[in-house]
Amino acid sequence: MIKVLAHLRSLVSGTHACPRCRLWIQLTGETPRDPSERLILSIVGDRGQVPVHWLEDHLARELYDAELRQGGASLDIGVWGPFVFPEEAARILQSIRPEFAHVTGTRAAPAPQPSQA
Repeated sequence: MIKVLAHLRSLVSGTHACPRCRLWIQLTGETPRDPSERLILSIVGDRGQVPVHWLEDHLARELYDAELRQGGASLDIGVWGPFVFPEEAARILQSIRPEFAHVTGTRAAPAPQPSQA
């Protein structure tokens, strides 16, 4: 995850100066173009924006679950859990197209809620 964070921080101006800044992935609303982007969209869902570390953890979990569904339990993958997939999760994060999602150094302000009358 350290390599992913360094790569993503380099994409966000100014955040490299703040190593403790939390990075966020913001979906743009663009239609997913490949299975990796569809997976990201299915994980992020209606949230629209999530912390990078949260998305990386959930990607690893989804990859692990998919492997179990395909018979990975018979290969002792169940012993290791999603910790087997951080490099694949990092690869997926690094392949995100800027048209699909972008990295921000801070969380965007929530959309205003309609007032209830």
